[in-house]
Amino acid sequence: MGARLKPGEMRRGKRDRETGIAWVQVSREAAHGHPLGQLDWVMYLIIGFFLFAGLTRGWMVAGQGAGMALVLGVVALPLVTALLLWMRAALARVLVVGTGLFALFGILSRGFDGTADAGLAASLWVLGELIAILAITVYLWEGDRPNMIYAHRFRSYRDAEGKA
Repeated sequence: MGARLKPGEMRRGKRDRETGIAWVQVSREAAHGHPLGQLDWVMYLIIGFFLFAGLTRGWMVAGQGAGMALVLGVVALPLVTALLLWMRAALARVLVVGTGLFALFGILSRGFDGTADAGLAASLWVLGELIAILAITVYLWEGDRPNMIYAHRFRSYRDAEGKA
């Protein structure tokens, strides 16, 4: 990626040949000072989702008497993800992917029959959680606001001379 940018400094990436779009890196200070670098209601909704998922999983795991590794992976990961999303830390986007992988691993390790044995409500919850995490992951990696907040970059539709 390169050296950390100084406040006010920008670095333009290569233009995509097909779309003509280039990523422009800005400093963390510039990104968080820009209106797109602020958390909005969608981001707070995502943070709330991970808090709710972590607390719900904690409630379910506590009733099962599960081991510490399961508690850390299944319960702590969404809670830490929510905290890092709120703190606007770049690692948060990676933890969102990790949370999705843990949810997928939970289904695959129990098997779809094990999920179905838990009841229709539990099966629908797990499926809904996976779909939500997938949608959140795509938004966090492709959305303009999350890229400004977490990757400190924005899409430029202009060339280096400023022409569209």
